[in-house]
Amino acid sequence: MVEERILAHDTRPKLAWARFWGRHIDLLVTQLIVLAAVILVNPKLVTYGSVVAIATFPIAMFLIALTRAAFGATLGNVIVGVRVKHVSGERITLTEAIKREARVYLFGLALGLPIIGLFAMVHQYSELRMFGSAGYDRKLGLEVVSQGSNPVRTWFVCLAFVIVPMVFLAFRLMVRSGV
Repeated sequence: MVEERILAHDTRPKLAWARFWGRHIDLLVTQLIVLAAVILVNPKLVTYGSVVAIATFPIAMFLIALTRAAFGATLGNVIVGVRVKHVSGERITLTEAIKREARVYLFGLALGLPIIGLFAMVHQYSELRMFGSAGYDRKLGLEVVSQGSNPVRTWFVCLAFVIVPMVFLAFRLMVRSGV
């Protein structure tokens, strides 16, 4: 399988977008898993959506790190065709994956804070364009490699952004109707 390294001279925006869409697929899927768990524990908690989302934030972060360490990639990474690994080529450990996720959430997404998060993403994108990697990856000695894009991957990304929100809606409707 051919891999493309994201290097400083390789400033194609599609690789930055692959990272972006892969991250958001991961966020949607982990939020869905956490939402399902919350519904099983106490369906009434779903009515406090924002509070539950913030309270379960560390759980979602840990699930993404665990998946990355166990399988070498997350579902979102597999769909968009990117992997995170050491510059040496080795798979990252769970501890490193947790550190990376913490840095992504803090420096890349600014903990999801409105407006500030947008500036954080723009800053990391400019670092990606300038240095070939995001600051949080460089500090940990990690790199992101791409296995290339193709129409099948593009369709899977589109399907993920249609299906996952529909499942969220179904959960919400089930909770409201008391099922």
